[in-house]
Amino acid sequence: MKSDSELVGSFKVGLDEDGILILTFLHEEKDPEDNTRQSELVLGELSKVFSGEAGKQFNLLVDLTPVESANYVSDKSRELYLKAKMQDHLSKVAVVSSSILLRVFVLFVAQATGKGDSVKWFETKDEALEWLKS
Repeated sequence: MKSDSELVGSFKVGLDEDGILILTFLHEEKDPEDNTRQSELVLGELSKVFSGEAGKQFNLLVDLTPVESANYVSDKSRELYLKAKMQDHLSKVAVVSSSILLRVFVLFVAQATGKGDSVKWFETKDEALEWLKS
């Protein structure tokens, strides 16, 4: 299993100049344990942002373009994202990718968490940002 420092390097979380929360996945983790730990670390980083801005709702851009060929999300990762309770912190979520598998997974999580109407899929980052700013 990879170390946490290696896995933290597989994604980026930050706010842009417009206050949009950006989550970029840089590397796909195919090992089930690494995939699950990556998800835990992602959720931990998002929680840090949320706790620093109590009561604020964010627009989130999830950029999956660096992992376009991704075809694996562990069962435990799916469970973690479903239970994450992020809906109170998120207003709109834009996902950028052309991967059909990732699209199905993200839209499933959106529906399961009650955020289906506020999650949209985009082919380009520019389109996603335009929608998030509207």
